[in-house]
Amino acid sequence: MGSATRQVAAFAAGLTYEVIPPGTRVRMKRHLLDSLGCGIYGTTLEHCQALVRVVEAMRGREEATVLGTGLRTSSVHAALANGTLISGFELDDVGVYVHPGACVVAAGLAAAERHGGVGGKRLLTALVIGYEVAVRVAECVGPLAELEVGWHTPPFHGALAAAACAGHVMGLTEEEMLRAISVAADVAGGGLMSARYGSDVKRLHCGRGAEGGVLAALLGRNGFTGTPDVLERDPWGYCSTLSYTGAGRRNYELAKLTDGLGTTFIGLDRMAIKYYPIGGDQHSIVENILALRREHAIAPERVAKVTIGVTRFAFQNKLRTPAENATTANFSARYSAAMALTHDMPPLSESPLLLTLWPEKYKDPAIVALQGRIEEVVDEELDRQNPYSVDTRVVVHLEDGRQLRRSTEWVRDAPSHGTIWLRQLSDAEVERKFRHLAGTVLRSDRVDELVTAVGELEAVSDVRRLARLATRE
Repeated sequence: MGSATRQVAAFAAGLTYEVIPPGTRVRMKRHLLDSLGCGIYGTTLEHCQALVRVVEAMRGREEATVLGTGLRTSSVHAALANGTLISGFELDDVGVYVHPGACVVAAGLAAAERHGGVGGKRLLTALVIGYEVAVRVAECVGPLAELEVGWHTPPFHGALAAAACAGHVMGLTEEEMLRAISVAADVAGGGLMSARYGSDVKRLHCGRGAEGGVLAALLGRNGFTGTPDVLERDPWGYCSTLSYTGAGRRNYELAKLTDGLGTTFIGLDRMAIKYYPIGGDQHSIVENILALRREHAIAPERVAKVTIGVTRFAFQNKLRTPAENATTANFSARYSAAMALTHDMPPLSESPLLLTLWPEKYKDPAIVALQGRIEEVVDEELDRQNPYSVDTRVVVHLEDGRQLRRSTEWVRDAPSHGTIWLRQLSDAEVERKFRHLAGTVLRSDRVDELVTAVGELEAVSDVRRLARLATRE
């Protein structure tokens, strides 16, 4: 059987399209379309444009395409740019403490363009591998690296997943893949502080994960070595280090990484596609308040206070201050609640309205004032049910003394203890979200062609066509 690291390498090098369940293939194409839309839209954002300018200045050999632009650059730099673009507005998919789309899709496309002649089946297989590795590593390690230490785990796990995906696209052997994964374990990372408190750096995290994965795959193919048992080595191996919280506690479970690997596909089953440009638990806040508004016709000026009950993990992990700029607007629970109290907020699967509304309204004096009447508290019952749930309990206190309450119970449907589970979007809703995002940059006929190409991915003979279609003329 071999070590856990070798088992992952063998899976990543050897998986074939035919083994992947049909339902997993369908879900993978749904997440690919969503990631492409997020990346294309990312080119409209100032912080993403700054990174693209830097990538353009570095240029490099023209191997791969930066989404939504005509820029061609090296595969490593394209992965960096596209991973950042995909995660640029907090709309990328989310799973078990990971954002695989931003890392895996960016790496897979860059590697496929560089390699050339990569068909749709091969890309789809590589993407499934990446999602599987990302989620399994995340479930193995658990959330303590974020909850108690302060790491932001998506770029860590994302680099491993990106290396596995890019390596499969490049046709790495098992030994080459082993080297790639062992290198990827050491090349990416990020801190939770940067992910929450108003800087642009959080957007870069998954870009660095994608970049590191492509670089690791290239290095592995060329004989560059890492530690061959890096995932399971104890102490100081990847899983040991990222699960260590002091006092000798190392809480990883290798069985969650290896059991059923290659026969049971859990990666895409643990994923959710966002429909608001905010964190997972904020989706629950917005949906609770919108439902209360519809039921009780709440006038914002009559709201005395709003109390938001969350798990301890969410309380520690999220920004608990008012939004002060366009970046903190994506992470502030108070801003999310204030926006839901004052605006009809159709999800991006229904309307593109929030693309213009969300980054600007934090300046509105009424929103600023309302945020001062909103607070987050730890809900002990939610915490007992599942300490990593994104469900919330909202209480709106009105000036007349009434208290209006609502909660979500998404955790009941979550497929695992740590899955960040939201209301699940249908294929039609995902397509509408994509059209709203991509349509801000591309002509409508390009948008139509991309929808068709992703839906019929297996028939695409060379996936460089996707990159060409995802480019502004």
